[in-house]
Amino acid sequence: FERTMSEVSSCEDEVSELEAQVEDAERQLELLQSMHERIHDVAEANEKADTLRKDEKDYRSTADSSYFKFFSIERLHNWVLTGSSESSISLVFRGLSMETSIHLSFAISSASAVTMKAEFGSLPRAVTSFLNVAGAKQSKFHPAVSEFLNTKMVLLCNDLRNSQIAVPSEISTMIHFAELRVARIESVAKELDSILARCKNSFLQPSDTLRDGYDFTAYLSTASRKAERLHVILTIPDCYPFAPIDTKLHANGSHFDTESILRQLRKATKPGFGALTAAVKVLQGVC
Repeated sequence: FERTMSEVSSCEDEVSELEAQVEDAERQLELLQSMHERIHDVAEANEKADTLRKDEKDYRSTADSSYFKFFSIERLHNWVLTGSSESSISLVFRGLSMETSIHLSFAISSASAVTMKAEFGSLPRAVTSFLNVAGAKQSKFHPAVSEFLNTKMVLLCNDLRNSQIAVPSEISTMIHFAELRVARIESVAKELDSILARCKNSFLQPSDTLRDGYDFTAYLSTASRKAERLHVILTIPDCYPFAPIDTKLHANGSHFDTESILRQLRKATKPGFGALTAAVKVLQGVC
């Protein structure tokens, strides 16, 4: 009996040891199962990443090709997105010249309030190199026209900074407004540059009588009467070409009929694009 009891006690110790080994094996199995699940998740994530990376290459190639084609169409659009996130958007306008290039940035707060910054000047080097590849070369204007552009761009940036953007959805409207305003300013600049190149005795300067306006001054004479000159001042309002041009004439002799010339100018220079060019053509026609 004692021998049997000793054997039973020994068996109980072995059973306890086996139970401890089983519990340890179960814990290790649970750890291995958890690790296996994590490895499976990582493997799936890697497969998805590889698929997305392959798709990204294809999409990027298509996007780059489309982007260059987009830039190849003159004036289809003239901005480049330089950064975007949930709280900010930044972009630059590729102006016709360095003076009309604008940097716009929009900061969006947690309360959906939008703060905008606007600056003009030379573009960042990265954007410039991209635009040069895309074939977008900037123009250089007459020095007086460059000064005109600087003044107009300062006014535009001030107007943009003072604009109130209530909600982020209005950002696109503000971008569209800036693009249209810049296009109008550039159109006037090209017209002024062309006129200054054709009229030798002419110059452009800020107006003394009209706020934010400019005076185009020219001295015209005929080949037969060079001593008699027609002094012309065309005052260009800030909102040209959507407002009429103010015209002043002064002749230092009796050869020029200023009243008749003024009547011709009123008929030819109705508000609209090209009104300044039409006025100059009328003046050159009477000389």
